[in-house]
Amino acid sequence: VDEFEHLHAAWLVSIGEIPYVDFFEHHNPLLWYLFAPIVNLFYNNVMIFYIMRLISLFTSLLTLFYIYKITLFWGNKESGWFAIALTLGNIITLYNFYQFRPDNFMNLCFIIGIYYLFCHLKEKRNSDLIYSFLGFTFSFLFLQKIALLLIVVEGILLWLLITKKILEENKAIEEKQVAEQKVLTAKQELEKEKIEAEKKVVKA
Repeated sequence: VDEFEHLHAAWLVSIGEIPYVDFFEHHNPLLWYLFAPIVNLFYNNVMIFYIMRLISLFTSLLTLFYIYKITLFWGNKESGWFAIALTLGNIITLYNFYQFRPDNFMNLCFIIGIYYLFCHLKEKRNSDLIYSFLGFTFSFLFLQKIALLLIVVEGILLWLLITKKILEENKAIEEKQVAEQKVLTAKQELEKEKIEAEKKVVKA
């Protein structure tokens, strides 16, 4: 049923209809705008179902690929295959695996966002952070229910930023204390040397 809904919505977009204005929908619109040209090209051909399912299948396989790559940040190849097996062990994942619906594209973009976020945390490349946020943005534009997971990710990022700031502040305080201690020690040494010099002068 969902496939018919989204194919129909994409066709309406392809003929110039505007979502939420000319027809009712309760999903975000990126899927329909992205595939409107293909739907318009094959709208009167039953092959459209197979074409869209093939694209969706490729999207799901690409999602598994990025899950595998994410696992390699901490584990080995066996861990990566185990993560794929766990993903495929979900009945909902298998049911939606090849269907043309926004969930598959949302999942792919979100997983890509997570992958590049870990790349940024590991390599400190700003470009990875841009790719990560683009992935999260497109994920939401495909389907709004990813918002809950995005809130969790944002919370973790905020915690990391606050923790980093606190650590940097603590490090700055420690460095200041060390510098002050060195200055104090140097003053004490100078004072000691001055006293020793005065004693030698008195003895002379």
